[in-house]
Amino acid sequence: MYKSSFICFWVSVLWIAGCTSSAESGSAPVFTVTVGEANTGLCDSLWRYSKPVFLETTSESALSMISKVVLWNGRIFVSDNRYDKICVFDTAGKFLWNIRRVGRGPGEYIGMTDFVIDPDREELIIYADKPYKLIHCGVQGDFRYESRLPDALFKELAFTEKYLVAINSQQMFPADYLSLIERGREDGFVKIPFERPIPFNTYSIGRQLVVSDHLNFTCRYDNTVYRLDGKKIVPWFQIDFGEKNFPASRLNVQLTQEEFWDLLVKGYVYSVTNVTEDGKTVYFTTNLSGLGKIDLEGRQTTYLRSLKDGRLGVFLGEMLAVEHVGGHPVVGFSQTLQQLKLSVSDRGNSTDSVFLSRVRTAREDDNPVLFFYSNHPFE
Repeated sequence: MYKSSFICFWVSVLWIAGCTSSAESGSAPVFTVTVGEANTGLCDSLWRYSKPVFLETTSESALSMISKVVLWNGRIFVSDNRYDKICVFDTAGKFLWNIRRVGRGPGEYIGMTDFVIDPDREELIIYADKPYKLIHCGVQGDFRYESRLPDALFKELAFTEKYLVAINSQQMFPADYLSLIERGREDGFVKIPFERPIPFNTYSIGRQLVVSDHLNFTCRYDNTVYRLDGKKIVPWFQIDFGEKNFPASRLNVQLTQEEFWDLLVKGYVYSVTNVTEDGKTVYFTTNLSGLGKIDLEGRQTTYLRSLKDGRLGVFLGEMLAVEHVGGHPVVGFSQTLQQLKLSVSDRGNSTDSVFLSRVRTAREDDNPVLFFYSNHPFE
């Protein structure tokens, strides 16, 4: 996961190449999604169950930039790549412990990129990028062993029954999108050939590799959602944003930084992220604000530019990639206390007096509040 969610330009004149792939995208169904200028959706009409979680703030649990949330075994694991740590809370938000193995010895790192949980081994696996290696430890951080991965610069990591799946650095592996690391053989990996666009060095806001009902992943400058079939990348479906599609005429030309920025200001979609599947419903985000929803069976689509929890009377922040290990999919959001205090004072009409009291008595620099939603009961 990148260290920041802001768009970053490394060069002043950049090149975008068209996307060609061994995957046969022509067979994938296409869903048309209209992105309006301003519309608000109510969480109460999207999901049956909800839960806000106030994460306890201490000197050891203070969070700066939440990059990933994993729910497992009655615990909430939250990674913060700015502070290079993982904080663990119970489902009520009480801080339990953190894992921050910064150093230069065995089981230590200078920087961490991502983590996954292996529920069978009750193991937490950290991918470190300084140096490149996988660190295996117990869920409380006790070091077990590590696997060095020379020249393996990954962006994101996901866990499946057979493999650890990683998105490769485009700079290091321009023709290979994914790497598969077989469980029990973590000292090597197999690269999956897949040519994708060669974009500018921008960050996608959100995760491109998400495990929910299945492992789904996306690429920048490509509106297709993909899956793995064995060791082959196959398209699942495509999204047509109509007039908001990134202009095809601009995919194979040199653009200056100013030209690209102008396209973003006009509201074109260049990335689809946080694809979360729940049965026949798929939720996702883009580089634009809001949340997309696709009913795969009824072929109904919507894109909401903002979301409000009607019961709590507050507007939500950005969608988080939440993995519920061994459980039904959960959609998550975060919001700062500073913004929540403004919502409560300016527009709040909450019917939950306990929630209101906690917002009003909290400090503005306390940890962000997490909001979880699902159509299935969860802890």
